Amino acid sequence: MRDYHDVAVRRVALHVVAPRAGKLETTDEELDQPLPSEIVDFFAAHVEHGLHDSQARAAKFVVPGPERAQGAVDAILANYDDLVASSAQLASLLYEASKDDERVSDATLVVVVCSAVDRSGATRTFVALVKLDPSSQFRTRSKETKGRRKITLEREPGILPSVNERLQKAAFVRAEADGDEFRMLLVDRQRERDVVSEFFVSKFLGAELMLDTRKRTEILWREVHNARNAIQDSLTAEELTTLDGYIWGSTLGTAINLDTFEDQLPIEDAAARDAFVAHLDASLPDREFQLDQELMSRVHRRRTFEGDNGLRVSLSSEYFDDMVDVDDDPNRPGGTLITIKTMTWSERP
Repeated sequence: MRDYHDVAVRRVALHVVAPRAGKLETTDEELDQPLPSEIVDFFAAHVEHGLHDSQARAAKFVVPGPERAQGAVDAILANYDDLVASSAQLASLLYEASKDDERVSDATLVVVVCSAVDRSGATRTFVALVKLDPSSQFRTRSKETKGRRKITLEREPGILPSVNERLQKAAFVRAEADGDEFRMLLVDRQRERDVVSEFFVSKFLGAELMLDTRKRTEILWREVHNARNAIQDSLTAEELTTLDGYIWGSTLGTAINLDTFEDQLPIEDAAARDAFVAHLDASLPDREFQLDQELMSRVHRRRTFEGDNGLRVSLSSEYFDDMVDVDDDPNRPGGTLITIKTMTWSERP
């Protein structure tokens, strides 16, 4: 989902979820079609920013059922005409999840049916659940006509978040994914990294994050090297050594931002860079996270390389640069010349 672009807003339903005021107002009608361009632009910008938010996390539903958030979202994806009823169900779930928590602010729940284009060029449909806290640009208005309530948006500065502000809480859910591929991205910027709001994720959505700090770090270390190995034939020995140093140095800190990591990759060849980035993006949906310090301390102690015919070179990372030189083999195109400098060379029995 992180590669989605050209977001199009198809249908929108609004509900007022105000636990502090003791008020839940669900709409009986979605916003009129065709949607005004300013409304389309407003929500499309918010959704696209949320999909590409570096702190968005991959998640999965763990509490299924037609009465839960998963069932409501799946009903919308199966039939867009269920948007009003199913989004009202979602608003009720959000109200129940937050009514006993005084830290939760009153807000507008916006449920948006969207489409976007993925990396392959295919069009994908998904549902965006956005909790809009009062800030700027638009105010929700509730009108009743012949016993039917309709909640709309009207422009008024100082009410709902502008497109320049980051969403604080949102979920983007696509149709059931195949295999282990995630189907949901969660944004929760009102909590520190790796911490999510229990009321929003667990109680409201019935979901949980797919990856914890340890698992993200394991995937990062494994897949960044798999990506490196996949493109090594297109790099010179010097370029590969530079890339190895960059990978090593970038993972010595306490956290990593993959967007920054990928932007600064020391790979000149465009095809090789794109292949590296595509591999890493496909393997690790979370973009900014803490690194597991125990794991990184262990893997950084030694550097290990493998070559032809079972060749294996492994030594303390502290001494690697002093003892090992890596060059292109002038006598074998595509080959690598490894020079090991050592005072001893003993064969183990």
